[in-house]
Amino acid sequence: MKKINIFNQDIIVKDFYCSANIDKIIESNPSLRLYIKITDSCNAKCEFCANSGNEDFGNIDLKKLEYVIRYLVDLNLLHGVSITGGEPMTNPKKLNDVLNLIWIIKDDMEVQISTNGLNLTEFKYFDQVNKLESIHISRHHYNDEINNAIFKANMPTGKEIMSLQEFLTDKKIININTIIMKSGINSLKEIKKMLDFVGIIGV
Repeated sequence: MKKINIFNQDIIVKDFYCSANIDKIIESNPSLRLYIKITDSCNAKCEFCANSGNEDFGNIDLKKLEYVIRYLVDLNLLHGVSITGGEPMTNPKKLNDVLNLIWIIKDDMEVQISTNGLNLTEFKYFDQVNKLESIHISRHHYNDEINNAIFKANMPTGKEIMSLQEFLTDKKIININTIIMKSGINSLKEIKKMLDFVGIIGV
C-alpha cells in the first residue's frame, strides 16, 4: 500500500493487482476512481434502497467539479469516473453537461453511469453517449409489471432497453444489475429466466 497526498491529506491506496499466483503480487501505480453523486433525488421508492431517506442537496457545482477533476488528472491519479445518485437521469441535461465537462478535461476518461433506467431514451440525445464505458441499469425482474412493483414506479420496458441497445455503437455499454430478493428473482429457475430476458434484449 502507498500513500498519496490529495488536497493536503494523505490517503492510503492499493498499489497492486490481485494475481492467480498467490506468491506473486502485480505492482501498479496508485490510481483512483472518482464517484460523482449528481443528486440524491430519485423517482423510485425501493424498500431496500440505502439512499431512500436522503433529501436532494441541490444542483452540482460544475466549477468545483471541474477543479477537482483537473486537480486529480494533473496529478495523474484518476483512471475513471462513476456517476451515481439518487437517480442521475432525473436531470438528463445536467448529466450530459457533466459528461461533456469530464471529456473536455480528459478525452479518454473511462466513465460509468448507474441508473434505474429513468428517461432511458434521453441517452440517445447525449452529445457523446458512445464514449461511455458502461451504463449500469438496475432491473430486478424480467416481467415489466413485477419490476415496476419492486421499484414502486414506472420503469423502462425491455423494449425500451433494446431500443437504446440498438442505437449504441458499442453493444457492450449496457449492463443489467439485478438484486436477488424474495419478492423478485428468488430461485435458480428465476435466475435462468432473468438471464434469458437479458439475452433476448441483447445485453
